[in-house]
Amino acid sequence: MTISTSYLFDRALGQMTDLQTRISKAQDQLATGKLVVSPSDDPEKISAMQRLKSALNRQDSYANTLQAAGVRLNAQENAVRNSSTILVRIKELALQASIDTMNTEDRINIASEIEGLQKDLLSLANTTDVNGNFVFGGSRVSTAPFSVVAGIASYQGDQADVQAEAGDQRKVQISRPGSSVFTGTVRADSGERVGFFQVLEDLKTSISGADHTNMQRGLDELDKLQSGFSQ
Repeated sequence: MTISTSYLFDRALGQMTDLQTRISKAQDQLATGKLVVSPSDDPEKISAMQRLKSALNRQDSYANTLQAAGVRLNAQENAVRNSSTILVRIKELALQASIDTMNTEDRINIASEIEGLQKDLLSLANTTDVNGNFVFGGSRVSTAPFSVVAGIASYQGDQADVQAEAGDQRKVQISRPGSSVFTGTVRADSGERVGFFQVLEDLKTSISGADHTNMQRGLDELDKLQSGFSQ
């Protein structure tokens, strides 16, 4: 999740708040200035007041939508930040395991720690917002986007980029499909496309088996997984 997403969201919210203030001020001036006592006194001013009320109601609705979207975006960004930190730790462990002086027991312990970190990543990939909606499933918010199939977590959500109305002619993106965040990669040696969690599983297996060739491949692929968090 890029920082610009939060910046644009905050900017839209600030502009909306400013507009609400100006609309409310104008409405108060019309109401308390006693320029209009009854519709027949000044139909034009009555019409203006009605338009202002309608605009203010729309802005209230947009503000509520933006507030909910902000909570959702924060949940996404926290999950991405924590996932990135975990990948850094996995790479540190993989580098340790690649040292020739590491014995079998050391590598098994490292593989065990990576397995625990994989579970942490799966939990983060299935993050929910305060309403219990999954934030990385595209438009499928009621079903966990990642589930374990044949021992490997894979993406079950859709590819929808969910947007919310943030103004009369403005929308803000509030969700990305998990497949574009926890993205996989194409293997340099085979041309095969593999998923995010498959990369981690294969790396863990190569460490347990002291397979230095595939350990190096896994290290290279970790960098590609990390890049998915900055798109």
